[in-house]
Amino acid sequence: MTDQISYKFEFESGDCFDFEVPTRGWAESAVTAGQVPPDWTRLEVNQCAVCPLSSPEHKYCPAAVDLSAVAAKFAAVASFTSVSRTSSKGL
Repeated sequence: MTDQISYKFEFESGDCFDFEVPTRGWAESAVTAGQVPPDWTRLEVNQCAVCPLSSPEHKYCPAAVDLSAVAAKFAAVASFTSVSRTSSKGL
């Protein structure tokens, strides 16, 4: 099992969002597998200065692709919605 941080967001409505964020490396998740990521996730759009990836070999930024899945999940949630968040680190 890889190191990861698990987040759980529970809303007053009863909805619950769970996310797992790897702390080492990156692997395509079930959420992002087979999807065409948003244009803003392309590596060449805003590559971090210390990023070891090259855009000819990696079209998309792995962290941005994972973040896009989280952002899409929260897109319909108002910014002032009450939420309870728990997190835990697994090894």
